Amino acid sequence: MRNNLSRSAVSHRLKTLEAALGVQLLRRTTRRLEPTEIGRRLYEHGRIIVGELAQVRAKASTAGNSPSGAVRLSLPTGLGDALISSMLMDFKRAFPQVELEVLFENRVLDLLADEVDVAIRILSSPPESLHALDLGNVNWVMCAAPDYLKRVGTPTRLDQLPSLEIICAAAVGGKLTVSATRCSQRTIITVNPGLRSENFQFLKHAVIAGLGIGILPFYQVESDLGGGRLVGLMPEYRFGIFGRKVMLLAMPDRYRTAASGALIEFLKVRVREDMAAFGERFDAARLAPRSAAVTERPSADVRSCADSVR
Repeated sequence: MRNNLSRSAVSHRLKTLEAALGVQLLRRTTRRLEPTEIGRRLYEHGRIIVGELAQVRAKASTAGNSPSGAVRLSLPTGLGDALISSMLMDFKRAFPQVELEVLFENRVLDLLADEVDVAIRILSSPPESLHALDLGNVNWVMCAAPDYLKRVGTPTRLDQLPSLEIICAAAVGGKLTVSATRCSQRTIITVNPGLRSENFQFLKHAVIAGLGIGILPFYQVESDLGGGRLVGLMPEYRFGIFGRKVMLLAMPDRYRTAASGALIEFLKVRVREDMAAFGERFDAARLAPRSAAVTERPSADVRSCADSVR
């Protein structure tokens, strides 16, 4: 339990609070426990008060000093492992007094309910209730191992995808919607991945092993594409799943502590720099000559519309 409270102690305090207020705050059944409407509203107000108190304490304790205090950060597994985890080592060296708790998870979360101070997510648009910073675009790559393409052939049309073995992140219900944009024209394809996971490192290894065609972030497979372990497919399209925007999410500024503010400013600069660099290398890789044994060099119309589908 958080705050070193046992389950029985929390239950006792809750019953005391319900008795004092004269309302039921939690709805209890044999299978689940969920807040009532008044319980949810009270919790949200309480979180705001706790956040404001933490901010006041942080400002008082860090006046003229380095930021200190606890920050809870939530990262998507693939982006967190491939890119941001190394940045956090630099952050801790720069701000050793900040107590940093890092959660690796992919679900879109409720910052208030999950007690998260800062989150980074890949989305199509940010939640309206949160402070959001755009950190850059994710470039998704369709790719496969050379041996796999020799065995089954190289797909060149979007309508071939539903019949192929697709390896990708998990989607609710199993079916996955993939967008493909070419010269501002967007096509939506529904596929059913034969292998799916929230662990992008595992997915990449599965694609390299020749188990199917992967739809993966460029930052995850850049070195494998350059080293020939993977081959990019249909470079005339920009693919997208689950959105393309890397978003930093946080509660509104008035609830921000000095420690969380320092982390936000750090990530804003570092992630934007890295995502911009990945974007430049992605465009260079798309337009580079490719082996005729695997795929053709992008045609002139592909190069002419490259900027229009950024």
